[in-house]
Amino acid sequence: MKIIIYSLLVLTLCFCSPKTKTINELDWLIGTRSTEQNGQIIYESWIKTNDQLLSGKSFFVENNDTNILETIEIKIIDNETFYCPAVVDQNDGESVLFKLTSTDPTKLIFENAQHDFPNKICYNQEGNNINAWIEGNGKKVSFYMATIK
Repeated sequence: MKIIIYSLLVLTLCFCSPKTKTINELDWLIGTRSTEQNGQIIYESWIKTNDQLLSGKSFFVENNDTNILETIEIKIIDNETFYCPAVVDQNDGESVLFKLTSTDPTKLIFENAQHDFPNKICYNQEGNNINAWIEGNGKKVSFYMATIK
């Protein structure tokens, strides 16, 4: 009986826990997209740095100057996938780690319950575009990002 219960527990953990995605499974993020927020065009751009790392940034252009809002990495750490944003003028420039908690091939959900806001960062692939949002503390902010290249 103990063997059956143990076997069921192991199977439940295997099928219910999120799988680590390889960076290759996230190739749909690669490219540059734009969204509008409060009359300002914001861009998010992703490149594959290597098989273990996607590098991104969000920025806006003003008076022909590119202004970085945040730099982002999606990387594998100890066989887990993490979204690691470093926001300008926050956390002394250090990244905050958000662990991948979803297994859907076209939807990414990264979470960090200890972070003040957001606690959750989500990307949903919609063709070549992305519907993204951040949420936490009862707030949700959406970003529909259209592909530009």
